[in-house]
This record gives sequence, C-alpha cells and structure tokens, in this order.
Amino acid sequence: MIREVERDDVPVCVDIIRNSFKTVADEFGFTLDNAPRFTAFATTEERLYWQMDNEPRRMFVVLSAVRGIFVTYLMMSNIQMWRKCMIMRLIIDH
Repeated sequence: MIREVERDDVPVCVDIIRNSFKTVADEFGFTLDNAPRFTAFATTEERLYWQMDNEPRRMFVVLSAVRGIFVTYLMMSNIQMWRKCMIMRLIIDH
C-alpha cells in the first residue's frame, strides 16, 4: 500500500532514512566529521516536520507486510523525471 506520510510516521521514517543512507556512508567513508550534511547524519525528525510544514514536498510511505515501511520522497517540481520509474508511477497515480 502507498500512502502519504502522516506526522506520526516521521520518527520511523527518520530511522529508515538514516539507516538506509548509513550503508552508503560506510561504503564511501563518510562520517559525521567529514560529511555532516550527508543524509545519514543530517536527517532528523525536526527537519522532516519542517519540510512537511514549509515546503511543497509530498512524502509517501510504501507499506509492505513482508519488508516493513519504505520511504520515498517526491519533490513535486521534479515529478516528470520520475514518471518512468514504476514505483514512482504507482505513487503519482495513487
């Protein structure tokens, strides 16, 4: 199921985003010291709440009984570039 992120989802979304990008950080040697703005370190609940309240950005969760919650961001200004991707197509058309 795909649905728009609700405020109650934000803490879980932050954990998923940070953990997902942490693997990239580890692979490329990014740390809080040498890349403090990298997604794995810069994503916070406060930042996501701010984005929800102040930016024209829609956020979605993809819920799966097998794998849990996956988080996808869409900046509406970039929506055309994502239309070719099937999961994005499902989100846009949802």
